[in-house]
Amino acid sequence: MYLPMESVFEAVSVELKPTVGIATDKATYQPGETMQITLDLENPTPTAQLLLVAWYLEISGEGNQTTIVEPFPVLLPAGADYSIQVGMLVDGWGTTDFTATWSVELLNPVTHEVVDSDTAEWNYEAGEVGAGETGETGETGETGETGETGEAGEVEIEEIISETFGAGIEEKIKRELGEVEEVEVK
Repeated sequence: MYLPMESVFEAVSVELKPTVGIATDKATYQPGETMQITLDLENPTPTAQLLLVAWYLEISGEGNQTTIVEPFPVLLPAGADYSIQVGMLVDGWGTTDFTATWSVELLNPVTHEVVDSDTAEWNYEAGEVGAGETGETGETGETGETGETGEAGEVEIEEIISETFGAGIEEKIKRELGEVEEVEVK
């Protein structure tokens, strides 16, 4: 069978686009352990790409997503392949086990359309956590606000993680990639 050359190239043509990935070092965590999170950012295109990076957390069964890192601009050079490691202390986040999902997105800075996204699911096992432990300290040792509780008296874990961990993630990414200055994002 004979195929014209352009048909062969069309069949194997793949659109190159920037990608994002997220993974944790294991599936289940208990208080006192450190979750190692890997954020991968890749730009296989031949030109630099200005994008927004956003990071979210969702606790299964609660039906809402909490923004951990508000969308902020990054410039991915042509051929870039970054792997950023972030550690997070798993504190005593209540007495009930739960499943959570990290979600990351690369967004078009003008339209906010999703260019690529990825998720990583993980579990929290309370173990022998005392009822009063709430995960009040972050990586920097600063106290987060922990006064709000859910219907069952559990800590609002999304707020604790967002307040104690979110700012550190954004700063680490900016250190790794360089901060994008004077970009108007609508």
